[in-house]
Amino acid sequence: MELLNNLSLGFSVAFTPINLLYAFIGCLLGTLIGVLPGIGPVATIAMLLPATYALPPVSALIMLAGIYYGAQYGGSTTAILVNLPGEASSVVTVIDGHQMAKQGRAGPALAAAGIGSFFAGSVGTLILAAFAPSEREVDTAAALIARAMAADWAPVQFEGRLHDRASYRYFWQVLERAHHTGLSLPETVQFHFNEPVAARH
Repeated sequence: MELLNNLSLGFSVAFTPINLLYAFIGCLLGTLIGVLPGIGPVATIAMLLPATYALPPVSALIMLAGIYYGAQYGGSTTAILVNLPGEASSVVTVIDGHQMAKQGRAGPALAAAGIGSFFAGSVGTLILAAFAPSEREVDTAAALIARAMAADWAPVQFEGRLHDRASYRYFWQVLERAHHTGLSLPETVQFHFNEPVAARH
């Protein structure tokens, strides 16, 4: 239910006319610059970042997302038409896309690349939103990790145990345990923080 509430809030902000206009401008500029061979999405965003300085924060992020996706698609244009991938992710597009262009089917190849890019980006974003940890979990884990790292200058007493943590070692141990146990990040941090030192070495 929280996912649906967050998605509805996000769509209500993103689908305002001004934000849709900024998304369109970002996609257009990203595609125009992304067509240039060798200039990928990261370089495109770096070049067009000053264009977002005067915008409100939400509109600027929406425009940057449009620039990223436009540049990502722009690399496939040169891959299909010129047999020259604009970036590393467009290399595979050269194999079939340019062959279709040589047969006079450049339009369908470009349409397939655009529709595939839109579908993959949309589905990937929805899956990420569905399975990413909630904001509350991230805040709890960050607070627990910050509390543990703040005490790493000297051994500290916590719940009757002596802890001698080096902050980086502790952080990576927590992430490794979360990966292996399948626990949520706050559960893993709390479990790791309450565990005796000898069990962690």
